[in-house]
Amino acid sequence: MRLGRRGAAALALSALVAAGAGVAAAVSRGDRFAPPADTGVLARRLLAVVPRAMREHHVPGAAVAVVRDGRVAWVRGFGVPADARFQVASLSKPVSALGIVRLARTARFPLTDAVGWQPVASSFDPRGITLARLLSHTAGLSVEGYGGFAPGARPPTLTASLAGDTGDAPPVELVRPPGSAFAYSGGGYTVAQLWAEEASAEAFARLMRDTVLEPLGMTASSFAQTDLPRDATPHDARGRPIPAYRYAELAAAGLRATAPDMGRFAAALMRGPDGAPPGRGVVPAATLAAMLRPAPATRGHWGLGFELDRLADGTRVVEHAGSSRGWRSRMVVLPDRGWGIVVLTDGDGGDAVADAAVRALVG
Repeated sequence: MRLGRRGAAALALSALVAAGAGVAAAVSRGDRFAPPADTGVLARRLLAVVPRAMREHHVPGAAVAVVRDGRVAWVRGFGVPADARFQVASLSKPVSALGIVRLARTARFPLTDAVGWQPVASSFDPRGITLARLLSHTAGLSVEGYGGFAPGARPPTLTASLAGDTGDAPPVELVRPPGSAFAYSGGGYTVAQLWAEEASAEAFARLMRDTVLEPLGMTASSFAQTDLPRDATPHDARGRPIPAYRYAELAAAGLRATAPDMGRFAAALMRGPDGAPPGRGVVPAATLAAMLRPAPATRGHWGLGFELDRLADGTRVVEHAGSSRGWRSRMVVLPDRGWGIVVLTDGDGGDAVADAAVRALVG
């Protein structure tokens, strides 16, 4: 049977879409958190397990950041400089969600109001498509993830992407009643990106630079889809270099970041050692609380941009993962216990590296 362009795109994406259950691969709800004695103890564990996992799974480069009490406490590069820049795939989503929520609050746009986007014909009411539902994957929209575009190709417009006219992914469609169920949707984040650009009259990369990246000190990271100094090179499952694909769908998958910068983002989710509020004074406590509150229809496991869970001892877990061609990333934060870890890798085997690193903290 021959597949049309949209069908072929959907099939090709089956192994490429962003993962939504990163912590489940390395942490189970039966775990109890036994905190490391100090950062040095955790660092020694990481120095033992990360290189081994990289060798076994053909991952040439990784960078790890450890967060302790609201500060980046330790960073190390393995096979790459510690400040190498990686595509973080769906780890873009929580960063994007923060920028979109901040914009909505500045514009006095309720997160529960309809965004006004009209999908192709559907039997469901699009007036239920709200920012809160887009950011918690409960808006009823399709398209789990995106395949990206080869370097040198001009990314399409968001309108073309949403219509499925690019070969990057099928069209974004309203496939279930908004608010009825959780279904991971990169397409939903593309709709949220479109809302943000229209509401702010700014390009999304610039909006995110001004509202999230620079305020949090993430100055080495960018949503811009151009080559930058210290960019890492992606690799396939055998460790062979492959092209670094680009994205029009920046909110879903377009962030390129360093481990220290993603550590700063993770640190913004927890209080400092002196009891200072989270977010380095940049993110209002009410905003962060709203984002980390379980959203309706997610069975308590998703907020706005973040996956949520608890260990057997009640320890709260906030996390997200990313997966795209040649890149794997993971962020796990225990905000009430003052620990967090970010793992960025430049290989398709990077999930195993991230698992090993998270286990060094939580296991």
